[in-house]
Amino acid sequence: DPAPRSAVSAFADELIGPAKAKGAAKPSRGTGSKRCRNEKLREVYELLAPTYREGLLRIKDADPAIAAAARRQERIAAAQ
Repeated sequence: DPAPRSAVSAFADELIGPAKAKGAAKPSRGTGSKRCRNEKLREVYELLAPTYREGLLRIKDADPAIAAAARRQERIAAAQ
């Protein structure tokens, strides 16, 4: 499921809300694509979360702090 960083960040923001700013942002070093094929990786390993969406959902569900942040975001969204 290749996707640009902006799509991955947007999905993460949907799950737990945007990250809080920590001062001035540093300029990004890389602007190129970091995509690669994972055919060989899949030949050797069985991935628990083969897509970034599944991986982020697993992290959200496994980490109590992240799950709590997601619930807060859901309550805020419901109140608006």
